[in-house]
Amino acid sequence: MNSQPWINKQAPVHWTVVLLALFSGLLFLSSCTTKDFYENTETPSSPSHATFPSAFTPTFKVMDETVWNQESEEFQFVTIIDVNQILNIINLQTGGQKIYDLSETLENFGALISLSENKTFCGYIGLFIEDGEHRLIQFSPVEGNPVEIFRLSQTTADSPRWSPKISPDGQYIAYVVFSGFLGYDWAEFQNIEVVRLDDVEHVSQLSSRGGTWKQGGEWSPDSSKIAFTDYDQNGFLQVFVTSLPGLETQQISSLTNRKLKPANLQWSPEGSKVVVVFQNQQPIEEISDPYAEVWIFYPAGDKPQKLPLPSTNMFIGDQLYWSEDGRMLLMITASRDVNHQLVSSLYWFDTEKNQLVVSVKEGEISSMITSDWFGIANFFPLTSDLSEIALVRGNNQDVFRFNAKTREIDPTPFVQFSEPLLITDIRIFKEEIPHCED
Repeated sequence: MNSQPWINKQAPVHWTVVLLALFSGLLFLSSCTTKDFYENTETPSSPSHATFPSAFTPTFKVMDETVWNQESEEFQFVTIIDVNQILNIINLQTGGQKIYDLSETLENFGALISLSENKTFCGYIGLFIEDGEHRLIQFSPVEGNPVEIFRLSQTTADSPRWSPKISPDGQYIAYVVFSGFLGYDWAEFQNIEVVRLDDVEHVSQLSSRGGTWKQGGEWSPDSSKIAFTDYDQNGFLQVFVTSLPGLETQQISSLTNRKLKPANLQWSPEGSKVVVVFQNQQPIEEISDPYAEVWIFYPAGDKPQKLPLPSTNMFIGDQLYWSEDGRMLLMITASRDVNHQLVSSLYWFDTEKNQLVVSVKEGEISSMITSDWFGIANFFPLTSDLSEIALVRGNNQDVFRFNAKTREIDPTPFVQFSEPLLITDIRIFKEEIPHCED
């Protein structure tokens, strides 16, 4: 295994990569100038496979090599699904592509929204939605018949249940209960409940004050805990961790900001910390005072840290990605430029140093593409150290490879579809079709 940092090979992360376009929306954002956030480094070398326009002058500098110097096992299959239940599996090593039309096999289960793998089950677990019901279906494109393993039936119209998430060990399901005023994919009050998969009638409610994120909590990698947000007795949004099976709940934050509303949270791969996004209470089109925060909390009791985001950020995307070693963190944000247009930025953070290592504005990316860019529809990592990512162009037909080390983008898409797809999920797997462990 090659241990050199930032090598130009395809070594996708083995942890789950989720892009839920139906829940988080697509970002079609325009350009802005680049700002250099890293000091005491050298000027990058000339691009090896991308030609920059003459008007483009890189302002980034080479990153601290020690941040990115870790070995990585290769995970080579990118699995992309669209709302029509077309499964595209791309081999990053060979460039080969297999297309599975699942519309007939899965026609009775509704729209396929997301995929995951679970060591308890063979093949994939898919989240399906039909007539307001959310189902978890175990299936394989090449083996056996699909099997429903869990269903959220909407028993009452005023308290719908959303977003079931299965624990990594396959024993528990967590989901969100909506109540009060109901929006399209959110509610006035959002609480989290947990059931055992072998005892779905016995429900445990973990939150009670309505402050859970609309997509629920997040399981720890070892399935022993679930993290979630809720309001405390004084009305401040906090972060909680409940341990299973005893249901002991611990508050791991002490926030005192009433501007915040719940958003995404993710455990680090080794399970020692949780990154939590807090959004502005106002809708993005109404925000006058830019405000969004990202915090890292440590259930073991270490002091939490607030990431040094630029103060102009108005919104933080739902996608959060950890490097395999739990050090680097990748996210996308939105702010307004001098013309009041929304612009997006990709940020790479070194969480050990609490330092913003790389910032890439969308204008920098679009200047490297000769054809119309159309904005970033989605993005996901291609390497476990986050040094290489894939960017889905706004037309939802082309996927480009961007290298954060060299600040260059290959102008030729490495995945290209003949027609626009409503991409609902993109995941990276070691195997073409995940199998059960021996």
